[in-house]
Order: sequence, then structure tokens, then C-alpha cells
Amino acid sequence: MRSCPRKVEVFKLVAAYSLACACLASTACQQLKEVGADGSRLYASNEDAGTASVIDLKTGRTLATFVVGTEPEGCRVSPDGRWVVTAGPSSAGLWNVRSRSLLFYLRGDSDLLTSASFSPDGRTILTSSRDGTVRTYRCDLCGGLDELLALARRELARTNRDLTPDERRRYLHD
Repeated sequence: MRSCPRKVEVFKLVAAYSLACACLASTACQQLKEVGADGSRLYASNEDAGTASVIDLKTGRTLATFVVGTEPEGCRVSPDGRWVVTAGPSSAGLWNVRSRSLLFYLRGDSDLLTSASFSPDGRTILTSSRDGTVRTYRCDLCGGLDELLALARRELARTNRDLTPDERRRYLHD
């Protein structure tokens, strides 16, 4: 009889999810939101604690916790795993997974947010609110290094000044 790799992967995912749920049981009400693209991490929000967490599915250990504020409605990870977007009651937050820091809030929805997520290419963040409004935000920071350097050069050109040699080495890797 042939083994089915897909069934094995589903079994591993269910076992990892069960482990993560057991680990999270002591931290109040968690909402499963998504498993990362490589299947190694679980991204969940906790409305009671006002946090979002990244959990290692092999060990059940919490890798990162983001203090979101009151009752986050969920969190989603970017396709490359570098960013997390959280949906709070009145704004979405963009977080750096590695540094665990908030980069900025996305504001503009007039009603309570119900979700936030990334487009498949990771360059756009979408939010939806209780009144049915869907907003899109272009995420220039979500690109690769080459794109970020191009953005930095464009912004620098707008300042009408040149960087010093030290600044060029430090910021543009020239």
C-alpha cells in the first residue's frame, strides 16, 4: 500500500495545531487566524489580552507577542513572513515580525474593523469594517531590499540634497 504524503502533512498540521491550542489554553481566548506559508508557525490573536502571537508549531513555544490594544479582531502574516497586520477596533497595525515592533497604524475606517490581510504579492494591505467598507493600502515597506533602496533613492531625490559619503555607505550600501 502506498503512503499518501498529503495525509501525513495534514496529520502533522492537526497535531501541531492541537499542541499550539494546548499551549495557548492558559492565555485566555485565542483565535486561530492562519498558519504561515511554510507551515512552521501559527499566527493568532487574543481578544481578551489585546495581543497577537506567533507560535512555533513544532514546539508550541510563543516566538513573538505584539501588544495590539483592545480586542484585536485578528492577524495575518505577509507571504514572505516578515510582516504581520493586525485588525484592531479602529485601526490596523503593521508589525515587523523579527523586531516585534509596530511600524505604523493604518487609519481611515469609519466603523469597527473586522479583518485585515495582505494581497497575495504582499504589497497591498486590505482592511474591512463592520459597515462593509473595504480599504486598500499600498505597502512600500513590504517589498524586497532592492525595492526599498529604490524607494529611499526616490525620497532622497525629493529632498534636493545629496547624502554624505558616510550616509551613502550607511543607508544605501554604496
